[in-house]
This record gives sequence, C-alpha cells and structure tokens, in this order.
Amino acid sequence: MTFVTRANRFLRSLSNNWPAKAISVGAAIIMYLLVGLNSMEERYISVPIRVQLPDDLVAAQEYPSFARVYLRGDGDSIFSISEDEIQVTADFTQYASPGVYRVALEHRRLGMAESVEPLEVRIEPGLLSIELQSKSRKVVDVIPRFSGSPASGYELASHSVFPSSVGVYGPEQVLEQIVEVETESIELSGQDSSFSARIPLIKPHPLVHFDSTSIVDFRVDISESILVNTFENVPVSVIGLDSRFSVEIEEVTGSIRAQAGQSLIDRTSPEAISLVVDAGDISQPGEYTLPVRPVVPRGFVIFRFDPLELVLQVEGADEAGSSAQDAGSGP
Repeated sequence: MTFVTRANRFLRSLSNNWPAKAISVGAAIIMYLLVGLNSMEERYISVPIRVQLPDDLVAAQEYPSFARVYLRGDGDSIFSISEDEIQVTADFTQYASPGVYRVALEHRRLGMAESVEPLEVRIEPGLLSIELQSKSRKVVDVIPRFSGSPASGYELASHSVFPSSVGVYGPEQVLEQIVEVETESIELSGQDSSFSARIPLIKPHPLVHFDSTSIVDFRVDISESILVNTFENVPVSVIGLDSRFSVEIEEVTGSIRAQAGQSLIDRTSPEAISLVVDAGDISQPGEYTLPVRPVVPRGFVIFRFDPLELVLQVEGADEAGSSAQDAGSGP
C-alpha cells in the first residue's frame, strides 16, 4: 500500500462522523478548564486605599480607608503575596470643582505579585464616593503632652516647642473647631536632667492634614524640686565667749524657715541646723542683748528665723564660782 493510499484513508477516517468527534474534543477542553478552575484557591487581604485628590479640594466626609482585595489563583502563589504588593487607588484628580463624585477603585500589582499567573483580583467596595469641598487653611498652636513624672526629688521646670504653631488644612466646617494640635506623649518618667528631641504631632481630625511639617522639636528642663521647710525646736547656743566670763541661760530653742533642694533637705541631719549667739566681743561682765544667727548647710536659703536676739547676763568666772560656793554653804 502506497503512502498516498494510507494518507487518503486517514483523512477519510477523520471526516467520518466529524460532528461527534468535534463535540468530544470541545468537551475535553471544557473539562480541562473546569478542573483547572476548581484547583484554584482564594484568599483576601486588607489594603489601604490611596485617595488622590485635586490640589484645591479636600474630602468633606470620612471615607473607607481600607479595601478588601480578593486574590484567586494557585494556592502557593497567592499566599506568598503580601499586603504591600497590591496597591489600591481612587483617583479624583480629574475633578476641579466642589461636589459629590464616585470613581472605581483600581489596583496595581507590585513586587512578587507582578509575576503571579494566573491571578484574579477583585476589590470590595468596587466604587468610592466622596464629597469634595474647597480647601481651607489656618494656623494653630502646638501643645506638648506629657506622661509620667520626673525622678523623685525633681520636677518639670519649663518646656518649649519649635515651631510653636503649625499650619493645617481641611474642610472649613471641621477647621472651625480646631484651635490647637497636641504632640505625641513626651515621657518624663525617671528623668533627672533636661533633654530635647523631635516628636510627631497628632492629627486633630481624620480630615485635617498638616500643611508642611508634622514633627516638632521640643526641650524639657528638669530641675531639682525646691522645698520650703520650717525647722522647729532648733537649739540656741552661745559661742565665742571669753573663758574669763560665764553666762547662764535656760534651754532656749527657736525655729528656722528655709528653702533648699529636696535631696539636700533629705540628707541634712537635725544637728546640722542651729541658732547661735556670738559673744566674742564681750570684754566685761554685764547684761547684753545680742543678735541671733542661723547656721545651716550650704545651699539653704533662709526666709526667717526666731528669736532674732537674746538677752545674756554675763558674769566673771570667779564671780560665778563664788556665787555658786556661797549658795552651797548657806544656812
């Protein structure tokens, strides 16, 4: 049998009952596709919506900040895609006047997601509607916010921020209620010295944005706590009296009101605080009214003390001894 004869027979066999054969081939293709589709898996990720607005307009109402993105494809492939490899965008830049507008959310593959095939991407919601208004601006004060307390014995002496005011923009009806913006919390716990740093500002409203900077410089001055204390029952003593003389006084006490750092006060013993009368200038017996002087450790600031003066009866040492002897030999 020649080659031509065999070829003719093959062609005739293909043409015999060709509709049934075509249906069989089509069914096989459909079955293959169905099996392939059934083997695909689905997952969803939450992706932030990048809203693009015209330069002179702002959103007048809050809108969804995230979209749910459904990914359908090969299991290993879709689970390797991270949230930052799918970008969702709502583009309103085509509109130039205030009004309510609706646009379709669009997606873009990034990174590994660009090479994943097959990959079906479905976004919910599919549309985003926003009311746009003219952009308003104003300048508001910056208020630092603190948390915690300095170390024991220390206190917040002063603070400053730079800049002390910042520009913000947003819809007019929202800006009318904004008079200041706060910093993130500045931690003071355990601080015993001054310090400075940079800290972000907190958005006062989701629809309000910072015009230029959203970070400020601040300085905090920490100083030792200054206390004012009154010391009672402080002994009064006579110093500097010449040994040729003597003075007899009853036990006298007074008080001192003074200011000092807390740590200095805490470590000062009662014996370190006293009131003294300097009798060094006395040259003969007699009655003297002498000033009282407070004695405190260095670092104390004296506000007042009492008594201010003391009356002394000064006698000669021999005279004082004779008086004592006479008193002992009395009847």
